[in-house]
Amino acid sequence: MDGRTFVEHAPMPSPGKSRHCQVTIGDESVMVFGGSSKAVYRLDLKEDTWSTWPPTNYSHSGGVCGVIFGGESGQPESVVVAGGFSGNSVEILDLETRQWTLGKHMFYSCKISCAARSGVKN
Repeated sequence: MDGRTFVEHAPMPSPGKSRHCQVTIGDESVMVFGGSSKAVYRLDLKEDTWSTWPPTNYSHSGGVCGVIFGGESGQPESVVVAGGFSGNSVEILDLETRQWTLGKHMFYSCKISCAARSGVKN
């Protein structure tokens, strides 16, 4: 992925998602969360195959998501999925264990226009 070329990949297991969020995990995968369901899908970019991951606890239609990078390694270790039309919930997915942890609810509900950012300290 060079960020300039579009590449067609295998179709998602559940096409027609809308109001979902998506993150790219390094050069190896893309993950899709939310929409009208709690489903989570991961596309392996090298194998061009989709897999189903454990679902979220809450629906995050219109929510946001972002990658959390690990301390000194700088490698992706978790994904945060938050907000949406159904409320102000925050969930954190550990990419190694595939386990969800509930975070503190946001003070305000975040719908479509929010952003998430994470960085590595130098």
